[in-house]
Amino acid sequence: MKKIIVSAVIAAATLSASQAAVFNGASAGLTVGTLTSKFDNKVNSTKFNASKTFGSYGIHFDYDRSSCNSFYWGLGLDFAVYSGKLSKTSTQLNLKSTATYSWSSEFDVRLGYNFGNTVAVYGLTGLRLYDKTIKLFNATTNAQVAKESKTRLAPTLGLGAKVKVSDKVSLGAEYRYAFERKETSKAINVSVKSKQSSHAALVKVSYHF
Repeated sequence: MKKIIVSAVIAAATLSASQAAVFNGASAGLTVGTLTSKFDNKVNSTKFNASKTFGSYGIHFDYDRSSCNSFYWGLGLDFAVYSGKLSKTSTQLNLKSTATYSWSSEFDVRLGYNFGNTVAVYGLTGLRLYDKTIKLFNATTNAQVAKESKTRLAPTLGLGAKVKVSDKVSLGAEYRYAFERKETSKAINVSVKSKQSSHAALVKVSYHF
């Protein structure tokens, strides 16, 4: 009888550990989604606003800790590249503006709750390093009149969720808002001030080691 009880306890513990494994330990995977960037610009005190949704493609590395129906915490490191180009022309200013993102890397900390070893929901905060280029051209001659191309840091806030597919695989979704730095650039007869922000909507597939 004791052997039966011991075997049952071991089996239950093994099953519980297996179920929780997807939200415990290291994982890595692919990330795809969109990054919508908003530019609130002033060119010589005249508003020249624009927005653009870019494609986002990358990889991620995560570390999670949790137990069934309990608090969840995790760490994440992402790398992404982007497709797409913003282009907008102002006939009033006779200017054309373009903007592109090259790449970004983000580290974040997560805190949430593990529901039944099936779904983990969390909030996140982090720091994003990103490379972005903004250019202004004369709309008539297409001559470049200003350029800002730098690598910047931006704090981020967001929400996310992971859903267990198997003991080794999970699917996730995240929303992240980045407080991008204000940019100021000057050229001959042109002064540009740009307040910027971005919204990322991401889908993640992870393999858990």
